[in-house]
Amino acid sequence: TGKELVARAIHFNGILRKGAFVVADCSGLAQDLLESELFGHEKGAFTGAIAEKLGKFELASGGTLFLDEIGNLSLATQAKLLRALQEKKIERVGGVRPIKIEVRIIAATHRDLEKAVREGSFREDLYYRLNVVLINLPPLRERKDDIPLLVEHFLRRYSSESGGRLKHVPLKTLDLLMRYDWPGNVRELENVIERAVVMGKGDAILAQDLPLEIQKLSDQSHLIISSGRLSLKKRVGELEKELITDALEEAHWVQTKAAKLLGVSRRIVRYKMKKYGIVSN
Repeated sequence: TGKELVARAIHFNGILRKGAFVVADCSGLAQDLLESELFGHEKGAFTGAIAEKLGKFELASGGTLFLDEIGNLSLATQAKLLRALQEKKIERVGGVRPIKIEVRIIAATHRDLEKAVREGSFREDLYYRLNVVLINLPPLRERKDDIPLLVEHFLRRYSSESGGRLKHVPLKTLDLLMRYDWPGNVRELENVIERAVVMGKGDAILAQDLPLEIQKLSDQSHLIISSGRLSLKKRVGELEKELITDALEEAHWVQTKAAKLLGVSRRIVRYKMKKYGIVSN
């Protein structure tokens, strides 16, 4: 869903932007290794600990620590995390000396933590300690307005990394990207753009540079693309208005049915109709 992108945006647009931005994936390691990853360890703390290691908290001191999939933490690790947040101190695994930390925490999860609290698998006190500002991030298929901006972001990133010229996305290709449902969310979109930048032969990313499941949507397309040079914002607006109008006509102007065809909420359809001045004939 782009959780890390949002976390990075918060960090690099805030007062801690000069500090480090550190990511800890709470689902990628066994719990005993995760404690070492978060809090660090002393030399000889366990078999294989041949040297002192700084944990994510220390590495992020003065900046932001992004805890991804925090709902996967064991209750024991949750207790240590809560103590670290409350006391602003940690102890490395195998250590006895408290280490002061100053770090902002951004946490993310796909789990329903309120339900986890009721079921006893997530600590209530930790939940309320973390839940200061809540940002609900819907799947990409429910916020397709973000796709053009994300495409532009990934184009710049991977064009720069590959050392090539900045590529562009024609309106016809953008149409395909906007109509795809993105079951893999933002990460899938990122992978598609990276592949197209690396493998594409021209300066434009065409339908043939996209995966087959997205190319197939072109067979269903009946959109008439306007000619002329338009800004990305105007292109998206023109495309969006056309798609919404087509869906409304197909749904006989029943907004709920049109919303289902577009994969968005009825509220979004109403908002877009007002934005673009779309009215029933």
